[in-house]
Amino acid sequence: MTSERFDYEDMALPDQPPESKSRLVASSNLARHPILLEPGTLHEAATLAEKCLAGHSDVYQRAHQLVHIVEGNEVESNTPTVKPLRRGLLSRYLSQVASLVKPSTRSNSGVIPTNPPDAFMSMIDEADGWPSIRPLRGLLEAPSFREDGSILQSPGYDPQTGFYYRPGIEFEWLPDNPTQTDASEAYETLRDLFCDFPFTSEAARTVPICALLTLLARPALKCSVPAFVIDASTRGSGKTRVCDLVSLITRGRPTAKLSFPPHEEELEKILSSSAMAASQLLNFDNVSVPFGGGPIDKFLTCGTEIEMRVLGKSELKTFTWNGTIVANGNNIALIGDTTRRVLIGRMEPRVERPEDLCEFKYPDVEGWALANRANLVQAGLTILRAWHVAGRPAIQAWGSFEKWSGVVPSALVFAGAPNP
Repeated sequence: MTSERFDYEDMALPDQPPESKSRLVASSNLARHPILLEPGTLHEAATLAEKCLAGHSDVYQRAHQLVHIVEGNEVESNTPTVKPLRRGLLSRYLSQVASLVKPSTRSNSGVIPTNPPDAFMSMIDEADGWPSIRPLRGLLEAPSFREDGSILQSPGYDPQTGFYYRPGIEFEWLPDNPTQTDASEAYETLRDLFCDFPFTSEAARTVPICALLTLLARPALKCSVPAFVIDASTRGSGKTRVCDLVSLITRGRPTAKLSFPPHEEELEKILSSSAMAASQLLNFDNVSVPFGGGPIDKFLTCGTEIEMRVLGKSELKTFTWNGTIVANGNNIALIGDTTRRVLIGRMEPRVERPEDLCEFKYPDVEGWALANRANLVQAGLTILRAWHVAGRPAIQAWGSFEKWSGVVPSALVFAGAPNP
């Protein structure tokens, strides 16, 4: 086999600037982007390999590491999650977008296919950065509200926000200019979903709607967001079902139930793992110990980045944090600074055994929500979009959560809801 060598400037990758002095090999037998590996030029080959990997549909970068999106994790088997791109899979992905060749030792001075040496792969996956590879901020499973007021509705990677959107069902496209009347009707639709739960006030009933809108507006919320606590006076009040409804609407399935650990070290591990996996929603179910502590306070007010220790290692890394935390329990005790970092929706049934009640508007409220998921998502986005079209009227800011309260609670009050 013989082939000719030529400079990279003669064969630029699609949508990538040409880079002179890089040596390539052209051959009709090889993959679209052949890369020549020879002593003294591995650094140039690694730069070209990065550009080739940038064209792979499942290669991203997040928290100073190459990552990919997989289905399922240790807690939820049917949810998308982000995992580090290990070297074996990275080599496979590289082989799908490039052909690695080396000079032949035969007299005809051609090239032959080769496997990537460890030094070459180290130059790629241990680089300080990858300018060509897309940054991944988080994952979405429903249309979402962007920072500029537009609605992210097209599946796949969204360059404007850095989120990857994977819809589980088909959603209707949202009108561009909904009115305040449309927003009020949308709020009533969401309020009605929670009508059977014994919240102590209409403001308390707004708390799960706040959580729902927070998830739908995550691309727009480059800021700290509070935790949402559903507190009840007794068991059987429906607190877990309320948290599940928030998840069913925004993600299409109930939440994975996490136990709130009594020790801060274990709590830090849970939150760190969630940040690394780009988890959308964490639900601490049936909290029976004091809720709060240093780790959760740090995550709730970190903005969009959190520095934490990598599990099993001594090094610190900065991760993007886009998670939303909900919790539920009976007469939850909040401790320390966590008290001012949570929004509480209190429920108090007026019967001795609320679990025995059987007269409800929605006996199977989870099934109804799942069957009407597209309409409920559209209702939440209508509130946010109508508020944006009206000029973004704002309510009084909440300390530590000024930007969040300028979006979610402000949009709800615009729609006619009580101030949560």
